[in-house]
This record gives sequence, structure tokens and C-alpha cells, in this order.
Amino acid sequence: MSSKYGILLAVSSLPSNHGIGDFGDNAYRFISFLKDYNYSYWQVLPLNPLGPGNSPYMSTCSEAIEPLYISLDYLVKD
Repeated sequence: MSSKYGILLAVSSLPSNHGIGDFGDNAYRFISFLKDYNYSYWQVLPLNPLGPGNSPYMSTCSEAIEPLYISLDYLVKD
């Protein structure tokens, strides 16, 4: 039986050229790292829009993504 394990890392903790981590190149590098070391899961913290006090746990919407997590570099390319 193979072990399945993962890692918890907030998207905002990834390095970025724009002040907060996003789903850009560094997210893909992190996923490659996980694959190389046989991790099965990447647990991300809440991705919903930030609420009062920039809290992801007090969001007014549970179905949307925080726009800050969208890669500006990828957005410009597209």
C-alpha cells in the first residue's frame, strides 16, 4: 500500500513579482516539486475573496476566488 501525503501552503506565500503569491510560474514550479518528491496533495487555504481585515475566513462570498491570486503575468500574456 502506497502512502499518500501532502503539504499545506497558502497561495499567498508563494514568491511573486507583484507582492503576493499567485497561480503563476512559481505555483507551477511548486507543483513540479510536489510531483518530484511524490506528494499527492497540495492543501491551499481559503481562496475566496478577503473579508474585513483582509481575512479569508470572513469573506462575503464562498464561491469566488480572490482576484489577487490571478497571475498578472499570465493575464498579460493571454
